[in-house]
Amino acid sequence: MKIFRKNRRSPFLLAALLTYILITPALENRVSLKLLLDIFMTVILFSGIYAVCEKKWHFFVAGGLGLPAIGLIWLNHLIAAKGMFVAGNLLLIAYLAFVAGRALTVIIHTKRVTVNVISAALVVYLVLGIIWALAYGLLESWHPGSVSLKSGGGSIQRFDYLYFSFTTLTTLGYGDITPLTDRAYALTIVEAVIGQFYLAVLIASLVGRFIAQERSVPPTDGHRESRE
Repeated sequence: MKIFRKNRRSPFLLAALLTYILITPALENRVSLKLLLDIFMTVILFSGIYAVCEKKWHFFVAGGLGLPAIGLIWLNHLIAAKGMFVAGNLLLIAYLAFVAGRALTVIIHTKRVTVNVISAALVVYLVLGIIWALAYGLLESWHPGSVSLKSGGGSIQRFDYLYFSFTTLTTLGYGDITPLTDRAYALTIVEAVIGQFYLAVLIASLVGRFIAQERSVPPTDGHRESRE
């Protein structure tokens, strides 16, 4: 498998994801700059297609999910409709799930642990957080009051969902944003379990693989001389 290993594509996608997370709180409350968030999401979508597509069917699936999602995201600026918002986010979730699945496949089948493989593992973790953030937003749009700010001030913004998602994924659970319905409880439980399972199993597997990889490297002449 060449992607995420030889082409150095995962660090670019990782950088795009981190940038999106970092700039969201700074831009979402400024109408003149809010479009930049969707620009960065578009960059993430194209970066994901570039990163995980190796075969033709990968392009068809990623393009079939990602391109309509991009179209709906931008069309929603012109025609604000709940149905369009829901459809766009569902497609975006499906697309990100495909990206995460392809990255996981590559990580599992890669024997050597490289910078690109580690970047791919981080990409999957960040994508999981973004997927659940979108899911919380959808749940709130379908069933208002499913998630609530403890302060009770104002409506929940895009970054609030990201923040809540990642605190749940990492099981920090500060409690300043809380689920209020059974559906929201179920989503948070599944996300917390997946987050811990991912760290405990996949990351531990990568560490074990890296240790075995280092031990299998033959000693240099300098090491041999020091041993003698």
